[in-house]
Amino acid sequence: MHRQVPNRQALRYITVRRRVERLLSLLRNHRDVVILTHNDPDPDSISSAWGLSWLLESTLQTRSSILYGGMIGRAENRAMVELLRIPLKRATPADLETGKPILLVDTQPWIGNNLLPAGVTPLAAIDHHPPHTNNAVVPFRDIQPRFGATATIITRYLWAMAVEPPPPLATALFYGIKTDTLGLSREASRADALAYLYLHERADLPVLGAIERAQLPPDYFVVMGRALRRARLYGNAVVTMLGTVGHPDMAAEVADLLARLQGAEWALSIAVFGDEVILSLRTTDPELNAGQVIQRLVAGSGSAGGHGTAAGGRIRFSGSPASAQKRIAQRFVKIMGFSPSDAKPLI
Repeated sequence: MHRQVPNRQALRYITVRRRVERLLSLLRNHRDVVILTHNDPDPDSISSAWGLSWLLESTLQTRSSILYGGMIGRAENRAMVELLRIPLKRATPADLETGKPILLVDTQPWIGNNLLPAGVTPLAAIDHHPPHTNNAVVPFRDIQPRFGATATIITRYLWAMAVEPPPPLATALFYGIKTDTLGLSREASRADALAYLYLHERADLPVLGAIERAQLPPDYFVVMGRALRRARLYGNAVVTMLGTVGHPDMAAEVADLLARLQGAEWALSIAVFGDEVILSLRTTDPELNAGQVIQRLVAGSGSAGGHGTAAGGRIRFSGSPASAQKRIAQRFVKIMGFSPSDAKPLI
C-alpha cells in the first residue's frame, strides 16, 4: 500500500503555516506590539502592516500600533488610508522606545529607510526586497525576494491561518500587490498571482476605483511640467531633475511616467526634499538590475535599495540643491557610458 504524497501546493501551505506559528509563538506573551513600515510608505508597505496587525489581533488578540516615518505624500496613498480607514500613525521617537516588540514590514533593520533606533533589534523582519546581512540577529526573518510584493507574504499568512480578510483589508492588500507589480506585469511570481486573484474576489472595487482616481493638487502638475521640460535623453536613458518637491513620492511618479517613453530602457528622476536628494530609477529590461545601478549611484553616500526593475535612494547634501542634483545626474550618465555632450532635450 503506497502512502499518498501531498501535492506541492499543500506542502507550501504547511510550510507557511509553520512559519506563521513560529512568529506567533514569539509573540504569545506580548499584548502590544509595534509594526513599523519603511519611511514614506507605499500601498504595499501600508497594506502589509495592516494585514499583519489583523492577523495578530485575530489569532493572539495582540494589539498593534502601525507606525511610519516620513510622510504619505502621493494622492492615491492618502486616499487609500482615508477611504479604508487604516489605523496608521506617524511615529515619534517615544513610540519606538517603549520596550514593545518591533516588527518591520516591507523593510529591514538598519538600512536607512526606516525609523528603527540603532540600538534596538526588531523581533521580526518581513520583506520582499533582497536580504541584508543585518538580518542575522533578528529572531524571525521572512525575506522573500522572489515575490513581487510583501502584501503577498502577508496574504499567505492569512490563508495559512484561515483568517478571512474583510473587504477593506482585502482591498488594501490587493492594491498593494497591484501597485508593486504593476498589475502582475513586473517581477510577479505565481504566488503573487494567486494572492491577487484571491483578494480581487474580496475587494471593494468601487472604493478601489476611488483610490486610483484620487484628485491631484495643482502642485503635482507644476512639478510634472517642470520634470518634462528638464528631461534629457542619453541614448536609451532619460534623466530629469525636478528641483524641490512637496513630497518625496513625486520622484517615483515621474520615473514611472518616463519609463513609458518609447526607446527608453532607463529612467532616472532626481528631486530635492528637505536636505536630501531623492532618486528614483526604473528600467524596462527585466535582464537589467536597477538595484545594483542605484547602489553604484549612491556609492556609500546615502541609502538605496529596490527590485530588479525599480529602485530608489536618498543622499543627504549640503550646499546648492541644483548642484547636488547635477552631480548625481552626471554620475549616472557616466555609469551608463554616455557623456554630457550626448544630452538631447525631451521637449
